[in-house]
Amino acid sequence: MKTKLLKTASLFVVAIAIVIGSVAGTLAYLRATASVTNTFAYGKVAITMDETKIDVDGKTALTGTRGNGNQYLLMPGQSYVKDPIIHIGQDSQDMFIFLKVDNGIAGLALTEEEKVQLNKDTIHDQLLANGWKVYNDGTTDYKTESKKKTSDGYELLSTSTVYYLSEGAAQTATAPKVVGYDKTTAANNDIETFSTFTVSPTR
Repeated sequence: MKTKLLKTASLFVVAIAIVIGSVAGTLAYLRATASVTNTFAYGKVAITMDETKIDVDGKTALTGTRGNGNQYLLMPGQSYVKDPIIHIGQDSQDMFIFLKVDNGIAGLALTEEEKVQLNKDTIHDQLLANGWKVYNDGTTDYKTESKKKTSDGYELLSTSTVYYLSEGAAQTATAPKVVGYDKTTAANNDIETFSTFTVSPTR
């Protein structure tokens, strides 16, 4: 991820007051000057993302090892470890965070009936539980009248869905959450997305 270098620019304004008076018959100019200088800096926003490395079967996490991707050998009805975590960089300014999920295996996802049967949550369910909400920019309607809707009424129309981190309860919040770097503990700068996914046993 590229980070913008800190840049500064100055806006210099000078106010000049001139008083005209007569001293001993000679015109005298008394001058006073004052100035203000404004400095502008681009704020720094820095985030990274990683996930737990897994073993060859894709179901067991390798303790203490994280990276930027894994390979999976998918089998029907099996669950796999996948836990992308967003890390807020030190001294980042307050920000809103959006998450784009390109789900190339959406066609293998659990149906609502299979979720109940296997007692497993989908990626979408886990994102909602962790405070994420589907983003609607006013032009794309993520809700449809399809018979195959998620429990909260969303039908993911494509393999690509954008979420935003919401303020408050995931199911009802509409306002984006303001996120900034927390110096009290490093753990506060980790934002969870989801932790696992399960392949449909029938598709």
